[in-house]
Amino acid sequence: MPKNNHKKFQSVADMLDKTSAPGEAITAAEFCEYTAARQLSKKLTAMRSVKGISQQDMAKSVGRSQSWVSKFENACDDDLTIGDVRAYMNAIGLEFVPSAKKHGATLVDEVKMLAFAIRKKLHALAETAEEADGLVEHIANFFGQTFFTLNRFLSEAAAKLPAGSQGKQCIVIEMLDDLDDEHVETDFEMRSARIRPCGLMDMDNCKKAALN
Repeated sequence: MPKNNHKKFQSVADMLDKTSAPGEAITAAEFCEYTAARQLSKKLTAMRSVKGISQQDMAKSVGRSQSWVSKFENACDDDLTIGDVRAYMNAIGLEFVPSAKKHGATLVDEVKMLAFAIRKKLHALAETAEEADGLVEHIANFFGQTFFTLNRFLSEAAAKLPAGSQGKQCIVIEMLDDLDDEHVETDFEMRSARIRPCGLMDMDNCKKAALN
């Protein structure tokens, strides 16, 4: 590859495009394709680095060689086995939890899936409170915090919605009696939330859908 003479490039792909000679081992397009195929391995490698775990320490934890760790971290995701991913994740303090979603799932589908998953976990927490003494107040406190956290997320997202067909805001989700973030965990009972439709949505249908 020829010298770049200290030229500045916008990205590695840009550098490859402008400095690679015809017939060289890798083109910019090939590099981008390779990078896109390594989303999981890149994220896990970054997490290992953040935790300060060296490749040598990782090799000892998984009972493999350092070359195995290097090969894992440079592999395309499709070439990784579930067993290897589980071993790597365990070594950096993560639990491997497989999941799946239908082909062509929209963002709405994904939000609904996450909402039902949260519902399932909350019901499990309520059942835990019935079985263990001294947890009721803690779980109730957590439920209160969760209520305002989720409403805050909705409020922030609703504020980013563009104007509706009539040039008006469709919905406002307000956090009332708002306190500083440092008080969220202890003073949630003083807070409340309100949904205010702005004439462009059917609240009755929203309520019916929420009950199903």
